[in-house]
Amino acid sequence: MHTDDSLRSALAQTLQYKLENFPLTYLGLPLSLSKLRTCDLQPTIAKADKFLAGWQAKLLSYAERIILVNAVLDSLPIYAMAASKLPKGSIEAFDKKRRSFLWSGEDSCSGAKCLVAWKDVCTPKQSGGLGIKNMELQNNALLIKRLNHLHSTPSSWANWIWQEFEDSSIFTDKRLGPHWDSLMPLMPELQKLSSVQIGNGKRSSFWLDMWSDEGILAEKFQPLFSHALDQSATVAQVCNGAFSEHFAPRLSSASQAQVDELLMIRQNTCLNSEQDSRVARGTTRILRTKEIYQALSANNVCPNWLFVWRNRAPPKAQFFAWLLSKERLPTKANLCKKGIVQSALCPICLSAEETAAHLSFLYPFATAFWNQLEIPQTINSTSDLHALRPNGRLPTKHFKVFFLLCLWGFWNHRHDVVFRGEPPSLHRLVARCIEDATLWAERLICADRIVVESWKQILSSPLHTM
Repeated sequence: MHTDDSLRSALAQTLQYKLENFPLTYLGLPLSLSKLRTCDLQPTIAKADKFLAGWQAKLLSYAERIILVNAVLDSLPIYAMAASKLPKGSIEAFDKKRRSFLWSGEDSCSGAKCLVAWKDVCTPKQSGGLGIKNMELQNNALLIKRLNHLHSTPSSWANWIWQEFEDSSIFTDKRLGPHWDSLMPLMPELQKLSSVQIGNGKRSSFWLDMWSDEGILAEKFQPLFSHALDQSATVAQVCNGAFSEHFAPRLSSASQAQVDELLMIRQNTCLNSEQDSRVARGTTRILRTKEIYQALSANNVCPNWLFVWRNRAPPKAQFFAWLLSKERLPTKANLCKKGIVQSALCPICLSAEETAAHLSFLYPFATAFWNQLEIPQTINSTSDLHALRPNGRLPTKHFKVFFLLCLWGFWNHRHDVVFRGEPPSLHRLVARCIEDATLWAERLICADRIVVESWKQILSSPLHTM
């Protein structure tokens, strides 16, 4: 780099090195003088195919595929994501492979097979998703951690960055190449998640960092901040220079009223010869990638997530409950919307559309089942699964597993009627639930398995009247 052809040739001949052009691979990562392209990441993307080729995806349940996606496919690009911003095309290529493996177990997947939108799948379980990582957010979280290393970990890269900003603020738009350009938009996120312990004030933003006990000054002194001539100024620049030089000549009445208070903060700030240090907000004071990702992916809490995931039901039943709560089971109503079937009519009652709520609570067969178990119907929608509560006969412990057992039985009974041509039968449904209860008991600790006997008594009591 930065040498003429004759010198490069002489060095290559002396050192017995091979001359190559950019982009090239160094320590397993693509190295380029310009912004990375999707083709530069192709070797990393191709690694996924080696794993997918050896997995018998057709023999795996959805829950088992999720485990492989989280444990293997999600880990392949982490090394590259921790070093640089992945091109959008590379993320889409990885998402295509993950999405196809999850929903179809094949190399490609049509929209009809995708039961839930991928953006909803890649949200935390608490927010109604499957907990599969959003690769773009994960990439940003890893790069924010990399930015934090500027303040916490001595390295050649950090030393070079600080030398470039020796006489200016790091928060300015100084161009240091495509890699730095991709990192700078993430600086505001790092500032939201961290606070600064002031040393010489050269590496902290006066307005946008939390370095004062008063909080972020740009938020506390908004009128005065709007009159600042250099909103990216460091603490050292504001505290060491003339105060008036940092603001417009004429201040509004609102900003003028804040000058004295800000001057007091400035006077009480004592700078020293130490470098500023940046720590995470909170008790741990350590900025971890996990917490960064959780902050970036923060969404509203889904009311059903505890009912769906915080129980001892088998993973395949939990995944079923997740689809049920989102009304995304492949029922006739959903299949009709996708144009796969012509009619949305329920194949059992032949009187209403077949939806997840209809199968679970509303149609006469389901109503008869709950009545015979003497469990009152308290909800009419699968979006309200969290409102299900045990009655007097049903033990409180692991009651969510019991309800999932019954709902899982409804779905399997529906398959028997639709695909095997068997007639609807409460007797067969109850017997299937009792059989599954025996299997599911193995997922409970020994001391809790007594509740399964109570479930069997509740389920078997209607058999004597049938």
